[in-house]
Amino acid sequence: MAAAEKKIGGGRSIVWTSTLDDSWTDIAVKPIFLPLVHQMVRYLAQYEQPAAWFTVGQGLDLTARAKTRADRIVVTPSGERIMQSSVGEGNEGLLELNEQGIYEIRTAATSGGRPEAIAVNLDPAESDLSAIDPSELVAAVTGHAMAENVQPEQTQEMTREEAEKRQALWWYLLLGGLMLLAAETAISNHLSRKEKFL
Repeated sequence: MAAAEKKIGGGRSIVWTSTLDDSWTDIAVKPIFLPLVHQMVRYLAQYEQPAAWFTVGQGLDLTARAKTRADRIVVTPSGERIMQSSVGEGNEGLLELNEQGIYEIRTAATSGGRPEAIAVNLDPAESDLSAIDPSELVAAVTGHAMAENVQPEQTQEMTREEAEKRQALWWYLLLGGLMLLAAETAISNHLSRKEKFL
């Protein structure tokens, strides 16, 4: 079994070289067959998943999205109407997405119909929720930096001896626990031998 591909004109063709029955292969009854067929169809159709949303600051090529060659009206999230010409020089078909929200694109020739909606979100990097230093927060809100004479509490570093003194009790508790475990094991082995022969 093999698959052979050939480009024909502007398209592609794939030939599956196998028999119609299961004498050569049983791939048609395997769970991988349907995803394989889906991927082959996507490959042959040269299908690319469209972006679900755009971010503020990106540019959008309206000429690539246009179904007709008519002029377009773009309604921004703030309600501003922008006329986009279908013919022109330079960047006539480009739209810069400067606001977050839903942009509506309509053809100028038809007033009715359903507009194409494009969602524009803020950059996820701008939504960083990590903790910041309180002095930076105060400086960002008030516009003034905190006074330099305020010093944070100084942490005291412990020496090795002090750290070992704090941990000395745990060694005794650990040894006591191990001794209890050994005693329980010995007692349970002794009692289980007596019960076998009763």
